[in-house]
Amino acid sequence: MVWLGFLALAAAALLLLATPVFRRPGKGSEDGRLAVYRDQLREVEREAAAGRLAPTEATAAKLEIQRRMLAVDRQQRSEAGWSGRRAVLVPVACLVLAGPLGVYLSLGTPGMPDIPLSSRAEETGELRELDQAIAALRERLARDWEDAGAMAKLAQALALRGQGEEALERLAEARRHLPLRSDLASLQGDLLTRQADGLVTAQAKLSFEDALKNDPSDARARYNLALAREQSGDPTGALSDLETLGRSAPAGASWYPRVAEKARALATSLGRDPASLDIAPRGPDAAGMAGMATLSDEQRSAAIKGMVDNLSARLENDPNDIDGWLRLARARGVLGDGLGATQALAAAAERAPGRVDVQLAYARALLPAQMGNAPLTPQAIEIYGRVLALDPDQPEALWFGGVAALESGAPEKARTLWQKLKEFLPTEAPEAKTIDRALLSLPRK
Repeated sequence: MVWLGFLALAAAALLLLATPVFRRPGKGSEDGRLAVYRDQLREVEREAAAGRLAPTEATAAKLEIQRRMLAVDRQQRSEAGWSGRRAVLVPVACLVLAGPLGVYLSLGTPGMPDIPLSSRAEETGELRELDQAIAALRERLARDWEDAGAMAKLAQALALRGQGEEALERLAEARRHLPLRSDLASLQGDLLTRQADGLVTAQAKLSFEDALKNDPSDARARYNLALAREQSGDPTGALSDLETLGRSAPAGASWYPRVAEKARALATSLGRDPASLDIAPRGPDAAGMAGMATLSDEQRSAAIKGMVDNLSARLENDPNDIDGWLRLARARGVLGDGLGATQALAAAAERAPGRVDVQLAYARALLPAQMGNAPLTPQAIEIYGRVLALDPDQPEALWFGGVAALESGAPEKARTLWQKLKEFLPTEAPEAKTIDRALLSLPRK
């Protein structure tokens, strides 16, 4: 296994570093050299006493011999400490090698099989595509540094790539140009919270609150604000917020298990029975929808009508459940109540001005039943304009924005919007040919 290879490499590196310590100093003849130096001292003293050496010469000779004797003595002490150094190094080496291995065996998963090459290739391909998208967005900004759509997309791509610092910088720029984009505010708060190791800072809290101003159903913002409430010393209030969030979850929401897990942990810490939590989603579950298929047409219509009435009554008490309004619109559409569906979408759009998907759904409901040569309604033009203000690159809004510009006598504005739309489409796409024909039909300057 690969971790054994890493262990062997670590051992080899440690052995190279320890070799000088394990190398025993040469024994030599230190004791004999000291005896020689002592004899030399006695000889110098005899020569001085006999008058054959001047006093200054005798003193200099003694100092030199004594210096050499000290050097031999230091070498002997170093050799004496060799075994002690070795005794210390051996357990240290074992600790260096065994410590990380023990941590890995206890916390890691040494038995986990390798990731298949196909999965690695798929992940590498996704990262390559993400890097290419980032490079393309950088080029767009190099051509037009005020391109708000490119700013927003680049910030989101950088966040996916794990480049949080630059993503936050780009988000700040994008939010200055697109202040109503609730998803950008929510992403900014999330990155700030991650940067603070899970602490919802004051700045992150402001971002989440901004997100909720334009989309009160934003689950990420609601969840993190509940965490902020817990962190500020109000776990009971945080638990209440989590229960409300859980109840509003649409069927199959990917974030619901995390909310439920946190709520149960918080309830346990407060001494409450997690089973008593009122956190289950209110929408129909998969089993209920599957059972609907077994009903006759009349029974199914009656069942849907009952659910619609219940959902409508619930939304009166919880009007900020944006996904609930969208479900109500779909259900009314199934029942053939087009006006009721449009009214539900209008309620959602009014309460979530920062959600592109909600505004688009409402704008589509306002389109003429038979497009042909029928002009866009003023209300549809307004909503598509709102979508472009949220996302300047939104293809559908670019197209209908061009249609509205042409109908109002502004062909050059239509040309600008359609040319921008064409940049986002492959050359061979059928939509690109439709745009080409529309551009050719515009009056020339």
